[in-house]
Amino acid sequence: MNLALVAVDERDLALADTSRAEVSRKAIIAAVTATVLPGTAMAFVGLADGPGGTFAVASVSIMFGFVSFRGTFARISAVARRKRSEFDLSVAVLLDLVNIQMAGGAGLETSLLSAASLGDSWAFGAIRTTLTNAQAARLSYWDVLIDLGGKWGITSLTEMAHAARLSGEHGSRVRQSLVSKSSSLRARNLAAKEFEAQQRTEQMGLPMVLLFLSFLLFVGYPAMSQTMGSL
Repeated sequence: MNLALVAVDERDLALADTSRAEVSRKAIIAAVTATVLPGTAMAFVGLADGPGGTFAVASVSIMFGFVSFRGTFARISAVARRKRSEFDLSVAVLLDLVNIQMAGGAGLETSLLSAASLGDSWAFGAIRTTLTNAQAARLSYWDVLIDLGGKWGITSLTEMAHAARLSGEHGSRVRQSLVSKSSSLRARNLAAKEFEAQQRTEQMGLPMVLLFLSFLLFVGYPAMSQTMGSL
């Protein structure tokens, strides 16, 4: 089932190793569950008595269902963002390893294969698998890495492969180009981590605000209910 009303990047789906139909199915199940269970619970405790109560229970149930539906798709995007951040860090480490081995006299492609074999993260595993498949099919390492970066939306991988390919084709200083790319990638990753830390610091105040609003509702509801009942 393809739900066009919810926009999900195909690259996010590919990176999260799922399909649009599968995510849509999970979103519908989550929405139905979140709609039925809270409504049933509130009706069981008597909150659905009267037209006003029925409307309130229905509104809350629909809200829970909508939030759960959208939340399923939002989680896919969040997983993709986290995995891209991890992949960016792995690319920076890979570049450093390649530069070290090239400084010792190894060739670019030999250094790339050797460096990719040193990491044990899932990102290094994906790069190793891609390079192994390219080697078996006699394809350009840089072309397959560019394709992988485009498929998953990994900008750092695409930029690294483009820089290495252009350096090799034009006979420029390959190692100097990769060192420059590694430095810029580390600076970008550091800026991204600082921004993420600032966002998390700001989000820490949200639970306190919600707790304060809940306290006001808890204190004010009896008085409001009594006032409305006396009218």
